[in-house]
Amino acid sequence: MVRSARMKMSFIAGVLMVASTAVAAGGHVGAGTDASGGAGTDTTGADWDAVVAAANEEGSVTLYTAQGLDQANNLKEAFEAEYPDITLEIVRDISSNLIPKIEAERQTGRGIADVYVSADTVWWETNAADGTIIPIIGPSFDDPDYDPALIHADTYFEASAVVFGFGWNTDDVPDGLTSMTDVINPEFEGKIGVVEPSLEALVDFWKYLEEQYGEDFVTDLADLNPRVYPGAGPLREALASGEISVSTYNSPMPDLEAQGAPVAWEIPETAWGARFYGGIIDSAPHPNAAQVLSDFIVSRPGQESLVFNESVAVLPDVAGTGAEIADIRIAPEYTAEEITEYQEYWRDLFQS
Repeated sequence: MVRSARMKMSFIAGVLMVASTAVAAGGHVGAGTDASGGAGTDTTGADWDAVVAAANEEGSVTLYTAQGLDQANNLKEAFEAEYPDITLEIVRDISSNLIPKIEAERQTGRGIADVYVSADTVWWETNAADGTIIPIIGPSFDDPDYDPALIHADTYFEASAVVFGFGWNTDDVPDGLTSMTDVINPEFEGKIGVVEPSLEALVDFWKYLEEQYGEDFVTDLADLNPRVYPGAGPLREALASGEISVSTYNSPMPDLEAQGAPVAWEIPETAWGARFYGGIIDSAPHPNAAQVLSDFIVSRPGQESLVFNESVAVLPDVAGTGAEIADIRIAPEYTAEEITEYQEYWRDLFQS
């Protein structure tokens, strides 16, 4: 913890000088922040150049992300083209694996992750309130195209979103599906793919299913002995391989279709989507490069690298976006007790 605190204070001291200069020049510090910098700080010109120069000296930045691997690799290529002196290291995994790693790094003071991107709303809210997420700065956060409402607690920010629907293997289901409720079919027993509600965002997905199709839909689904997967990536692979025939939790799959995989999917009329949030961990070993990466993620080149396969951009007029960010469901605020209670209920249904 000593190392983590020292790195955080070193960064804040540098930002203090940058932010103070910006304010003196007529810039601003975002509401709710102090002169140590934060969302909305005007870091343009020489001020931002100083942060970039420090980031170049650090020479690398590590992103932990629950987004798709193709998205992460596209982001890496675009970022390193823009900042050739900074190497972007990608660690891609599901959030239930990444969060314990981040917590262990913080507790030991041996930080590896600089920036984290995930859909874990409660985790972000809790850590921002605890002061373990570093305030963000950067010119892209001041871009009029980036809605300031997408910045939360002056620390974590919305990076992109994805819309989910139902999918099927076209070899197994040549006539396709017309609605989510079509998966409730005895012919698919043991061949339905579902996602485990291991995190708050996925609890909300199951709540969405209950709201749209009734609680009986979930219990009927459990009666068909579906296969349980930890996230969308493994589920997509299972659908493409024929391990499962249908799925209730599918992100867009034009990439797999282009490779000749026998898959198809549809977005329901009232679809569920997940918003991805990004932020800088207070144990980040490269805090300046973390600021540069965060800024790049919400810039137009960053969004163009992240958004494809009908995922959702946080800027307008990005080619390939599947919806407007304002149309993506914002999950209700669940208490920790509500999340745990639903997870226990779900496990009794699906895994007992």
